[in-house]
Amino acid sequence: INAEYGDDCASFELRFGNVRVPTAKTTYACWQWPIPADLRDNHIVRIDPIVDNVKNAHHFVVFVSDEQIELGPNCAMTGQVIYAWAVGVEDFRLPPQTGLPLNGKFISIQAHYDNAEQVAGIVDASGLKFYVAPKRNETASMLWLGQWLDDGLEPKQKNVTIHGTCRLDNDDFSVGFESLVFASFQHMHTLGRHIWTVHTSKEEGEEGKYVERHRIGTKEQVYDFNRQEVKMLDEPFIVEPGHGFVTHCIYDTTSRSSRVNFGDETEDEMCFDFLLVTPAITRRTCSTPMSDGRGEFALSDFSDSSGVNPLAVIMITVIVLIACIALGICVLCGVFSGVAARKLSSSESD
Repeated sequence: INAEYGDDCASFELRFGNVRVPTAKTTYACWQWPIPADLRDNHIVRIDPIVDNVKNAHHFVVFVSDEQIELGPNCAMTGQVIYAWAVGVEDFRLPPQTGLPLNGKFISIQAHYDNAEQVAGIVDASGLKFYVAPKRNETASMLWLGQWLDDGLEPKQKNVTIHGTCRLDNDDFSVGFESLVFASFQHMHTLGRHIWTVHTSKEEGEEGKYVERHRIGTKEQVYDFNRQEVKMLDEPFIVEPGHGFVTHCIYDTTSRSSRVNFGDETEDEMCFDFLLVTPAITRRTCSTPMSDGRGEFALSDFSDSSGVNPLAVIMITVIVLIACIALGICVLCGVFSGVAARKLSSSESD
């Protein structure tokens, strides 16, 4: 390890401590540990999974924060998500001179257990092993792309396609105005068949159209829930303000007799692509709705618009109200003026 990361590299394991997995089909639970002061602001350079029960461990999410969280079942993630593991993912090693930040007071792991057969007495001591080194030249972060349909997927369908769109803006970049995308972790559940993400940007010129620049995964590549991976890109690429992403997911719902929900349970579905970028960007999740999210998205429909801004809606509403009030005042003034004029005319004739 020292030969690979330097003499100052340290490693530690964070395990869940012989937790009894409930008989519920789906359980979420959290554990949290204080980050020693001498490790804060260092970088994580490698993460190895420690999985005791491959059949029951669905995924782990790692996040750092300055606040303590509620531990145990039904916990919620707070802070900055820096890594995610799922079934099939092996050791994750960051590129040389690049690391994930360990810049909080606490490091936490949220675990999702899948106990589909509702077996009692399962004990698990899974966890993750972290390798930490002095701060690298480049800090990485995770950008969360994808789609989450509130009304779910139709059952009994062979190929159901959905998509999510994302457009980056100036405020999304913390250092300069460009970042390098170097890795991807694509995630669906058991009905997922294909997932891919297109990186898009405008052609040169004022009337430039959005065109495909890079593609992560392919429409033809078959997704395997049991063999997921954090994939280091063969050709990392630069993203800048104005660039965007379109993530597509295809599902086979022929085995289901009722609508498939998007949710946290294994029998639900997801459509996510977690991109690792450096330098770190300030944006953590990116969804810029440009359609209803169903079907395949055409890049010709990609828009410079960032979607509906709630603040803008409020401002427009206020302006309309003010205009209506002003118009009402003007109408009233006109009425009163007319009445006054008629009275004056009547008094003069008298």
